[in-house]
Amino acid sequence: MVWQRHGPGARDDRWSPGYTADPMGIAAGTSFRGKLGIAVRKALADFDADAVERAKRRMTPTARALVTQRFLASDWYGVDGIKRGIQVLAGELGWDQEHMARALGRSVGFTGAGTVGRAMVSVFGTPQRFEKYLPTMWRQLYDSGTMHAQYDPVDAELSVRVYGWKGHSPLHCFAPLGAVEALATHMRRPQLLSAKRIECVGNGEKRCRYVLTFER
Repeated sequence: MVWQRHGPGARDDRWSPGYTADPMGIAAGTSFRGKLGIAVRKALADFDADAVERAKRRMTPTARALVTQRFLASDWYGVDGIKRGIQVLAGELGWDQEHMARALGRSVGFTGAGTVGRAMVSVFGTPQRFEKYLPTMWRQLYDSGTMHAQYDPVDAELSVRVYGWKGHSPLHCFAPLGAVEALATHMRRPQLLSAKRIECVGNGEKRCRYVLTFER
C-alpha cells in the first residue's frame, strides 16, 4: 500500500500505484526518495535473517511493502508504515524500539553511501564538510523539512537541526540520527565520540536536534 510519485517535484506530480492505496491518503510533505527505500532493503541484510522474515509476515501490508517492493531511485514514496515496520522489527529482534530505529538508520547510512562514498568520507570527511553536506543530503531524500548543521570547533560539536518535517514521528526521528552517526564514524579525524538526540518535535519542541561530539 505504498504509492509512488513521479517527477522531480514533491507537491503536484503524477501519482501511480507502487503497491495499492488511495493516493489521496498521502499527505503532501510525507514522502521519501526511492533511493532511500533501496538502501533500507539492502540494510536489512545486516540483521538476523530469520527475525526479519518473521517481522515481514507480521507487518501490515503498508509496512511490508516498504521492505519488499522494488523502488525506483528517483521516485517518491509515502512514509506511512515506517513506524509500524520499525516496531515489528524491534519486537522480533528483542530490541528497544528507539535502538532499532537508530540501528536501522546506521545501516542505511552505511549502505546508502556505497563503497566510494564511504571511502570519500574516510579520506575527505570533516565536521566542517558535514556542515555543508547534510542539508543537501536531506533535500535529496525527503520532500519536506529543512536540515541545518553548524559545527562549533571550540566545543567540537556538530549541531544538526531539522524543521518542518511533515513525515516525522518520534520513533522515525532516530533513523536520521543513526544515518548521520554512521557517516561521521567513518571520518579518520577527528573521531566521533558520541551522537545524541537532544530535542524532538514529538516532545513539544520547535525542532528536532541532534548533537555529534568529536574529539578535540
